[in-house]
Amino acid sequence: METSLFLTIISITAAVFFLAGIVTTIIGIMWWQRVRGFVQIAEQVEGTVIELIERRGGKGGPTYAPVVEYTDHLGQRQEHHAKTGASWQRFAIGDKVRIPSTNGVFRPSVFLPMWSCGSASL
Repeated sequence: METSLFLTIISITAAVFFLAGIVTTIIGIMWWQRVRGFVQIAEQVEGTVIELIERRGGKGGPTYAPVVEYTDHLGQRQEHHAKTGASWQRFAIGDKVRIPSTNGVFRPSVFLPMWSCGSASL
Protein backbone atom coordinates (compact mmCIF):
# COMPACT_ATOMS: atom_id res chain seq x y z
CA MET A 1 0.00 0.00 0.00
CA GLU A 2 2.80 2.40 0.87
CA THR A 3 4.51 1.78 -2.48
CA SER A 4 1.44 2.77 -4.53
CA LEU A 5 0.99 5.97 -2.45
CA PHE A 6 4.64 6.83 -2.97
CA LEU A 7 4.33 6.27 -6.75
CA THR A 8 1.17 8.39 -6.84
CA ILE A 9 2.93 11.26 -5.07
CA ILE A 10 5.90 10.96 -7.45
CA SER A 11 3.57 10.96 -10.47
CA ILE A 12 1.67 14.04 -9.27
CA THR A 13 4.93 15.88 -8.52
CA ALA A 14 6.30 15.04 -11.97
CA ALA A 15 3.08 16.26 -13.61
CA VAL A 16 3.20 19.54 -11.68
CA PHE A 17 6.81 20.18 -12.71
CA PHE A 18 6.03 19.23 -16.31
CA LEU A 19 3.11 21.67 -16.45
CA ALA A 20 5.21 24.40 -14.81
CA GLY A 21 7.85 23.87 -17.48
CA ILE A 22 5.29 24.15 -20.26
CA VAL A 23 3.82 27.36 -18.80
CA THR A 24 7.29 28.87 -18.36
CA THR A 25 8.19 27.98 -21.94
CA ILE A 26 5.00 29.55 -23.31
CA ILE A 27 5.57 32.76 -21.31
CA GLY A 28 9.19 32.89 -22.52
CA ILE A 29 8.16 32.48 -26.16
CA MET A 30 5.50 35.20 -25.81
CA TRP A 31 8.02 37.59 -24.22
CA TRP A 32 10.61 36.82 -26.91
CA GLN A 33 8.09 37.50 -29.70
CA ARG A 34 7.08 40.80 -28.09
CA VAL A 35 10.69 41.96 -27.80
CA ARG A 36 11.52 40.73 -31.29
CA GLY A 37 8.55 42.65 -32.73
CA PHE A 38 9.60 45.81 -30.92
CA VAL A 39 13.19 45.53 -32.13
CA GLN A 40 12.03 45.12 -35.73
CA ILE A 41 10.10 48.42 -35.69
CA ALA A 42 12.36 50.38 -33.35
CA GLU A 43 14.84 52.99 -34.45
CA GLN A 44 18.25 52.95 -32.83
CA VAL A 45 19.05 56.06 -30.81
CA GLU A 46 22.63 56.68 -29.78
CA GLY A 47 23.27 57.40 -26.15
CA THR A 48 26.34 58.05 -24.05
CA VAL A 49 27.16 56.52 -20.69
CA ILE A 50 27.62 59.57 -18.46
CA GLU A 51 27.88 57.93 -15.06
CA LEU A 52 28.22 54.57 -13.35
CA ILE A 53 26.25 54.30 -10.15
CA GLU A 54 27.75 51.95 -7.60
CA ARG A 55 25.13 50.03 -5.67
CA ARG A 56 25.36 47.66 -2.79
CA GLY A 57 25.65 44.15 -4.13
CA GLY A 58 25.38 40.75 -2.59
CA LYS A 59 28.25 38.43 -1.82
CA GLY A 60 30.16 39.50 -4.93
CA GLY A 61 30.59 43.11 -3.83
CA PRO A 62 29.12 46.25 -5.38
CA THR A 63 27.26 46.42 -8.69
CA TYR A 64 27.57 49.17 -11.30
CA ALA A 65 24.53 50.52 -13.15
CA PRO A 66 24.99 52.84 -16.13
CA VAL A 67 23.31 56.20 -16.55
CA VAL A 68 22.72 56.81 -20.27
CA GLU A 69 22.08 60.23 -21.77
CA TYR A 70 20.32 60.38 -25.13
CA THR A 71 18.37 62.80 -27.30
CA ASP A 72 14.69 61.98 -27.84
CA HIS A 73 12.69 62.51 -31.04
CA LEU A 74 11.87 66.08 -29.94
CA GLY A 75 15.55 66.95 -29.62
CA GLN A 76 15.46 67.05 -25.82
CA ARG A 77 18.21 65.48 -23.76
CA GLN A 78 17.02 62.64 -21.57
CA GLU A 79 18.69 60.42 -19.01
CA HIS A 80 17.99 56.83 -18.21
CA HIS A 81 19.14 55.43 -14.86
CA ALA A 82 19.41 51.66 -15.18
CA LYS A 83 17.71 49.83 -12.35
CA THR A 84 20.06 46.87 -12.56
CA GLY A 85 23.78 46.56 -12.90
CA ALA A 86 26.61 44.08 -12.96
CA SER A 87 29.30 43.18 -10.46
CA TRP A 88 31.89 44.30 -13.00
CA GLN A 89 31.84 47.49 -15.01
CA ARG A 90 30.35 46.55 -18.39
CA PHE A 91 30.50 50.15 -19.50
CA ALA A 92 32.92 53.01 -19.09
CA ILE A 93 31.96 56.66 -18.87
CA GLY A 94 31.88 58.05 -22.40
CA ASP A 95 30.96 54.75 -24.09
CA LYS A 96 28.49 55.13 -26.94
CA VAL A 97 25.55 52.74 -26.83
CA ARG A 98 22.63 52.23 -29.19
CA ILE A 99 19.22 51.97 -27.59
CA PRO A 100 15.90 51.02 -29.21
CA SER A 101 13.18 53.65 -29.31
CA THR A 102 9.73 53.97 -30.91
CA ASN A 103 8.04 57.34 -31.25
CA GLY A 104 10.69 58.77 -28.98
CA VAL A 105 9.85 56.33 -26.20
CA PHE A 106 12.97 54.70 -24.82
CA ARG A 107 12.41 51.09 -23.80
CA PRO A 108 14.89 50.32 -21.01
CA SER A 109 13.18 47.01 -20.28
CA VAL A 110 14.27 45.92 -23.75
CA PHE A 111 17.62 47.72 -23.76
CA LEU A 112 19.20 46.34 -20.64
CA PRO A 113 18.60 42.60 -20.98
CA MET A 114 19.33 42.43 -24.70
CA TRP A 115 22.04 44.99 -25.27
CA SER A 116 24.13 45.07 -22.13
CA CYS A 117 25.41 41.54 -22.25
CA GLY A 118 29.06 42.44 -21.89
CA SER A 119 29.34 44.74 -24.92
CA ALA A 120 29.97 48.45 -24.66
CA SER A 121 29.21 49.16 -28.30
CA LEU A 122 25.66 47.99 -28.43
